[in-house]
Amino acid sequence: MKKALTPNDTTNPRETTSSSTEQALQPPPPPQLRTSPEQTETVAEKTVALERRNRELAALNAIATAISQSLDLSQVLETAVEQALPLFDVEAMVVLLVDENAGSLRLRAARGTPSITRNLDGLKLEESLCGQVVLTGQPLVARDVAHDPRALAETQQTDLSLLALTPLKVRSRVLGVLGVASRQPRTFTTEDERLLEAIGRQVGIAVENARLYEEVHRRLENMVALHETSLDITAELELQEVLQAIVERASRLLRAKGGAIYLYDPDRDELILAVSAIPWKDYAGTTLKLGEGLAGKVALTGKPIVVDNYSQWEGRSPKFEGEPFTANVAAPLKWQGQVIGTIAIVENAAERTFTPEDVVLLSSFADQAAIAIANAQLYEKARRAAADLKAANEKLERINEQLLALYKVGAAISGALGMDTVQQRIAEEIVKNLGFDIALVAVVNVKERTLGHLVHAGVASSLVQQVELLAGVPLSASISLDAAENLAIKAGRTGKIAITHDLYELFRPKISRAAAAAIQELLGVQTIAVVPLIAKASLAGVVAAMSRQPEISEDVLTSL
Repeated sequence: MKKALTPNDTTNPRETTSSSTEQALQPPPPPQLRTSPEQTETVAEKTVALERRNRELAALNAIATAISQSLDLSQVLETAVEQALPLFDVEAMVVLLVDENAGSLRLRAARGTPSITRNLDGLKLEESLCGQVVLTGQPLVARDVAHDPRALAETQQTDLSLLALTPLKVRSRVLGVLGVASRQPRTFTTEDERLLEAIGRQVGIAVENARLYEEVHRRLENMVALHETSLDITAELELQEVLQAIVERASRLLRAKGGAIYLYDPDRDELILAVSAIPWKDYAGTTLKLGEGLAGKVALTGKPIVVDNYSQWEGRSPKFEGEPFTANVAAPLKWQGQVIGTIAIVENAAERTFTPEDVVLLSSFADQAAIAIANAQLYEKARRAAADLKAANEKLERINEQLLALYKVGAAISGALGMDTVQQRIAEEIVKNLGFDIALVAVVNVKERTLGHLVHAGVASSLVQQVELLAGVPLSASISLDAAENLAIKAGRTGKIAITHDLYELFRPKISRAAAAAIQELLGVQTIAVVPLIAKASLAGVVAAMSRQPEISEDVLTSL
């Protein structure tokens, strides 16, 4: 029933309908967001945590860069403590390295309060918290050092409150300690401990790399010095000729009538007179027990001895009874801390004596002579050592290259966004920095239980088309995780790198053996390393790194 319009009703029905429609079409007002104090606090905490994590990563990257770019241990350690100290609310950070000879820890790098860092130098391993970390290989945090009974050495050195330490460990060997310290009470959280341990692992690698380099460099210097000494003394490497030249040069050096060299025979535990350069008689072949006669006593004590008149000396050997010896001086020939013989200079003139200066000269010459003797005796071993040295240098260079490559890979991955980009970056960096010709990266689809979504690097687009034509399936085709015979699936289950020379093992049963052989010939690859990508104890993906070489070195596999 329609309502009748009254004379006073001025509303137009059409206008009313239009207005209602427009109101209905208006969007609702936006909801008013209300943030509780608890939510604001949570956001702030997360922001602070994120900023700290970014600082930590930046410091770790800076340390890794220093390690990869320099073998100067002091420079690397100084960079490490400089980058790391601001990450902790402490007054000082130190790097202490083990001095095995002294049984103590020596300060190698420090930042912060000098009175703290200085007093941590020279701590004994058996008497300090720092030493305990070395001996146990375990990190340690003392939050009240002044009342900690284990910290006797540290409390005597300085009035510390907090001392947090982590070992610098490479494999099972502890090389030193990284520590932070503060006189004022400080909160040292579990996250702080984790970060300190992470930095300690990087510093431990740096110390090991530098020591390896120093060891190789030191061997090279020793061999050069050994070679130069042998050239100074003689141009010959026949032992008898070396010994003859040594004793003749020593006699001339001391302006004496002659001399002799005894060599120690450990099997017979006696000295044998190997070279006699005495004008009036040839004494070669004479043997002396340790402690017998002048040469025997020098060999036994390891110290030079001067005798003014041998014929009247009570320690003379009966084997030289009646011989016309007057003044004698003898010095030990030492090699690597062991007596290997004795050099004796003799005189028959009654008025001649040997002075302390003569002893110094002979001792200095004996040191050089011992090197030359050892060089002659171990000439063949020295050649082998040179080959070992060359191999060690090459290995060191490879290690440095791999460290740099790993850093670049990590940096590239950390800067990538999206799974496709990450996969592509991984593949490209493996080809670019690890020396492989082709790299494939596949990821696991957990829901479908398949391995697929393959990306590649090192293969031209035209080749990809030919590969797919030969395979009869696109490269993006997935493989079931239940395909137990597939090498990638096997590697994922074992968690270990697998090596194959047959491409069929990688793609079975997706393609036939004949197709795999044709593809392998087309690509020219000979060796394939299959590397499982494990995340949280589960297979996340697989990398297949392919080389056109018949073998892949252990160093490269370690990098993978």
